[in-house]
Order: sequence, then structure tokens, then C-alpha cells
Amino acid sequence: MAVKADHHFDPRHTCHPLRLQQLAAIVIINAGLFAAACGTATDLDKQTTAIESIRSTTAAVADAWLNGEVSTAYARASFERAYELAQDCRSSLTNSPLRAADPRRAALIDQCERLARQIALLSAATNSGDRDGIMRLRRQGSARASS
Repeated sequence: MAVKADHHFDPRHTCHPLRLQQLAAIVIINAGLFAAACGTATDLDKQTTAIESIRSTTAAVADAWLNGEVSTAYARASFERAYELAQDCRSSLTNSPLRAADPRRAALIDQCERLARQIALLSAATNSGDRDGIMRLRRQGSARASS
């Protein structure tokens, strides 16, 4: 009986130091953009930017994992942080019933919920080594982002 190796122990999938530094910079920059954007709850354009930032970070991490440039542990930690940021953004949009009733704000709340769900699915697929699932989710995410 053959034992299937965990994705992050495969020597073909070691993280290239330069790529890891680039991804870390992307995550840090996007987290900073998110913090600045969600700090002003009245500026929905900034929150839209924050959602796009989280979406871009998630896509970069998924692509890096698919290309063997980051480990499963790194991808999982990045997805967990992106999920937290999406939930934080959603919370900041729903901090009062009157604000949550605003149609534009409601649309952003829906985007945050869909994004958080996609991040959760990406994390689960990465954790189980499901490359096809990651690619399918990436295609779905790209289709939603462009519509």
C-alpha cells in the first residue's frame, strides 16, 4: 500500500525564497490597504478596494500553491488571514441596521460573504491537495470578479 505524501513535503514544491518574499510583501501591502480602507466605514469605495485587495491576495496565494512556489502550510495560513479580513470587512459594513439596509452596502456585504466562502473552499481544497478543486475555484472566482 502506497502512502500519499502531504503536499508540503514534496521536494518539488519547496518555496523559492524570492517568491516567498514577494508573496509576503503582497500579503502585508494588501493587509495595510484593507486596514486603511475599512477604517472609514462611510467610504464605500475604500471598502470596495479592500475587497478587491483580499481577492487579489487570495488568487496570488492559490496560484503560487498550484505552481509549487509555496507550501500547503503557508497557503493555509494566508487563506486563514484572508478569511479573517473578509469577515472583518463584512462586520464593518453591517455595524448598524440602517447602514446594512443601504443597497450599495448590501451588495458589498454579499461580496464579502461570497469571498469568505470561496476562501474557505480554497483552504479546504489546498489542505486536501485538491489541485483540480483549486483550479475550478479560481475559474469561478475569476468569472465572478469580471461580472
